This record gives sequence, C-alpha cells and structure tokens, in this order.
Amino acid sequence: MLLRAALLAACVATLTTSAAPAQASDPIDIDLLNSDSSKVVMVDPTTGSVINVEAQAERISNRNICTDACFYCGRVPYANQGFCGTSGTDTGSWPARSGYNTGRYTARFCWDNDVCAPYLSPNTEAFCPGGARVTGKSVTIR
Repeated sequence: MLLRAALLAACVATLTTSAAPAQASDPIDIDLLNSDSSKVVMVDPTTGSVINVEAQAERISNRNICTDACFYCGRVPYANQGFCGTSGTDTGSWPARSGYNTGRYTARFCWDNDVCAPYLSPNTEAFCPGGARVTGKSVTIR
C-alpha cells in the first residue's frame, strides 16, 4: 500500500513540476529491481519505464490484535500480538505465549534464552505442548 502511495506521489510530482526525468545514462540496479527485497521504484508516467530503484528500509509493525502473523497469548490478561509489514524483525517481551501463526509470511519466532524455531512457511501454526508458555522475544518476517 505504501509503495503504491509512493508511486502515485512520484507520478503526481512529475506531472505537476518541471523536473526532468532521470537521464538514460543513470544506472538502474537491476539486481535490486528483480529481487524480493523491499524497494521503492520510480516510474516515468509517460513511458512506464523504471527511472530509479532504491532499497527500502525494513518495516515490521506490532499490534495487540492479530490480522496476520500472530504470537498467541496463553493467559489472561495478556493479548495476542500481531505482526505485519515488510521483511524485518521486531523485538519485545511478550509473556505467556502459547504458540504462533506465520500468517502470510515465512516467519521465525524466538523466546526465552534465545531459543528460536526455524523459519516456517506461510499459513503455519505452531504450539507449545502440554500448555507450556514462553516469553516471546522476537518475530522475524520475510
């Protein structure tokens, strides 16, 4: 969504200013353009040609409601912790976690004493057996 907004803003700015588009001699990072990495691409509105590509900082956000990747709460009064965004890692301290769901991401969840599960594919749920609970320490999505 943010990429679309940035692209639209770039197109509007190009159409409403007299700034010239990048010169053909400016190199485009083709490897970055074709990669799965987060990036911002500027497109010439008259030709559709890519005129610039830049790496985008990782942005993962955490909320106390799950709409995608989720670190489940195993005890009241704690809340589930939801994660979404671009590739990245969020750290914190989320007590009484009983399991997790990777949502639409390949994700890795870590807890007490730097114990981490392996990266698991999208739409995977994992639980601690026997009602065990851990304190979540980080979530990485990619």
